[in-house]
Amino acid sequence: MLIGRTTLATAIVCAGIASTAAAQSITMTYAHSENPSSTTAAIAFEAMVEGKSGGDIQVNRVIHGALGGDRDVVDQLKLGELEFYVVGVHGLNGIAPNFQLFDAPFVFKGRREFYRLMQDEELVAFVNDYLMDASGNGIRFFGAAENSVRNLYTKSGPIRTPADLANVKLRVPPGPLNIAVWQGLGVGSVVGLSGSERNQALQTGLIDGVEGSLSGAVGNGHLDILDHVSFTGHSYSYMAYLANNDFYEGLSDAHKAILHEAIELSIIVQNGSAMSEEFAAIEALMEKGTSITVLTSDEISAWQAIAYPVGQNFVKENVDPEFTATVIAALERVRADLM
Repeated sequence: MLIGRTTLATAIVCAGIASTAAAQSITMTYAHSENPSSTTAAIAFEAMVEGKSGGDIQVNRVIHGALGGDRDVVDQLKLGELEFYVVGVHGLNGIAPNFQLFDAPFVFKGRREFYRLMQDEELVAFVNDYLMDASGNGIRFFGAAENSVRNLYTKSGPIRTPADLANVKLRVPPGPLNIAVWQGLGVGSVVGLSGSERNQALQTGLIDGVEGSLSGAVGNGHLDILDHVSFTGHSYSYMAYLANNDFYEGLSDAHKAILHEAIELSIIVQNGSAMSEEFAAIEALMEKGTSITVLTSDEISAWQAIAYPVGQNFVKENVDPEFTATVIAALERVRADLM
């Protein structure tokens, strides 16, 4: 599947290649996660940048786990030791805590508004100004693509209501918002772990459940250990497209234009790939006979009634009110356009 997508992305990019920039030899290191949608988008980015620049810019793709944890790699980006990074927004909480707003549960009603929010030019410019200020003008924000629609995966099940989590030891992404939400939902034990630590924690019994993307749970082998899937759809998670600002400002105008065009393509590719990977994961689980629980609208409402207020109270206490108001105003614009 990945080979086909790579070939397609390269064909699309190379169909109209012209070296629009003056000769300038640049190598940029691009760090991304190992999940298939991020990798597919990174390949499209590489093909676009190298093709459009006529080889003047070379893209060195690396899996960010080889460089350290999210915070370590964010620091490398800020210091100019890395040129480009695509990271889950929770990885920015340490330097830009307002990003926690995007991880709050039940903020989005569906993928359409989730995608369209990061196509709102006014919002993207506002978020970039915030991140530039928070990072000491070190990191530039270009937009975001889908990381995942998040669900629950457990050893015991089915999980239909928050009360069913009373005895579960659940892994959540590290960060105070995620921990606060799941504690509010009454989970027996909430453990904040990075993605790379999940399998070991499952194998050792530190946890017996995870929340996250369906394709990630299948691809990372979690569902070889866990037996039950519950489609809670409690949040939509972004991957932020970032660059070291000194690197960006050092590019020619033509090269900057190529970078923006490549990011736009990559976000489209990543969104489509993430959706495709989820559908493929559902098919694989159905063939395997995994227990899949699709919650009713009333059951979803029961989750929302608890989780949404916890998330919003956390946001009220920990996120700058201007940031919250600007994001919500943009979301309302998106919803009005989609009606």
